[in-house]
Amino acid sequence: TLSTANTSSTKFYYNPSTGTLNSTIFNSLSDKASKTDIQKIVNALSKISTLGGYTYMLIDGNEPSAGLIAQEVQRVLPEAVRYNSETGLLSLNYNAVLGMVVEAINELEQRVSELENGR
Repeated sequence: TLSTANTSSTKFYYNPSTGTLNSTIFNSLSDKASKTDIQKIVNALSKISTLGGYTYMLIDGNEPSAGLIAQEVQRVLPEAVRYNSETGLLSLNYNAVLGMVVEAINELEQRVSELENGR
């Protein structure tokens, strides 16, 4: 049973009792060569507008945090949410949400351009 994990430097640290993982940089595999069936997220702005950003206290560890609610995201981007059958809890892939945010910004940019050009 692991109680704490440190590498030779303190730049990577995991504390299983709180679920806290710290690192200087975290990279997710995102190369196009590792993906199939690539499709743009459609109606991203309307999907984003159904989500709220929240501050809250985490029950485990009583730590303050901020973020999204997985159940809200699941309604508009189910690919970003995973269910843990052992705990009964949902987790959220924030990288997936970032893709939707980028597409929402692109949709807004298109609207602004159309307004500026008098359309």
